[in-house]
Amino acid sequence: MGSPLKILLCCHKPSTLPPLDDDIFLPIHAGKSLSDKDLHMQCDNELNGQPCDNISDKNCGYSELTAMYWAWKNIRRAYPDVKYVGLFHYRRFLSFHESRPFGFMIFRPEREIQSYRVDAEKVMRDLEAGKIIVPCISHEPEPIALGYCRSHMSEDYRATMKVVEEKFPDYFGEFVNSLELGNEYLLANMFIMKYDDFTAYSEWLFGVLSEVEKFIPWRSYDPYQRRVFGFLSERLFIVWLRKNGKKLKQYNMYMYMDNDYVPQEKSLLKRTIEFPLRLVERAIDNTVTWLYAFRRRFAAMAKGTFGNK
Repeated sequence: MGSPLKILLCCHKPSTLPPLDDDIFLPIHAGKSLSDKDLHMQCDNELNGQPCDNISDKNCGYSELTAMYWAWKNIRRAYPDVKYVGLFHYRRFLSFHESRPFGFMIFRPEREIQSYRVDAEKVMRDLEAGKIIVPCISHEPEPIALGYCRSHMSEDYRATMKVVEEKFPDYFGEFVNSLELGNEYLLANMFIMKYDDFTAYSEWLFGVLSEVEKFIPWRSYDPYQRRVFGFLSERLFIVWLRKNGKKLKQYNMYMYMDNDYVPQEKSLLKRTIEFPLRLVERAIDNTVTWLYAFRRRFAAMAKGTFGNK
């Protein structure tokens, strides 16, 4: 019997892999339908060498979510005893022993991936306590909706909001609270959770995204903006978590860089000096965020109330 924990390790090119002897990691070629490379690992369009339910050919829009979709539809067929499912990237892993109080990302040279290990005991303790394991929550200086529309296609966000309101109305209140009024989201679509939570989240997420897909011309976007569904899911994850009252366990993220380029971390003294300044800055940001969001929502309500008079 293999490990009850399977963590998808999403790859799209030959990559340095961590040790696989504990049977926890499942390297998977995301976007195999669009690639002629053979990475000698599980593909997101096959099960036991045969075609299976997949969205691999949409990888340019869904990014790592094509691997997540494969697991949702197929992992129990390949690994009947799996009880917990996770998703990491070929260069992004969670840090179970090293943390940073200032910023959640820890930079490391790529060669160190070869010695990376999941702390299975710690992970199982968190999961059995009913928690979902995620990277540290990212905080923005403005509402998530505004930040998304600045960086990506605003019509995509509006289409998503409309889909949630009309097709998933039970989630609309939390959508507004988390994305219109809030300034937190979860980067990189990384997690470890119980299989039942994984299937519930997958059903909701892909339900939302498949509806959004009908209303936006995503295939005509440039290569960066074409990754729209990966970007949207980073924001939608926190909506699902909060609506369903899930408890979180947050860990810092390792970002493995090319061996000859690893950003220098700030000294402990410098981070300590900056900390109270960042607290003040964050307090100001949160106040501005709330005032802006309140004004935005009040204007929308006023328009709906008085627009026809």
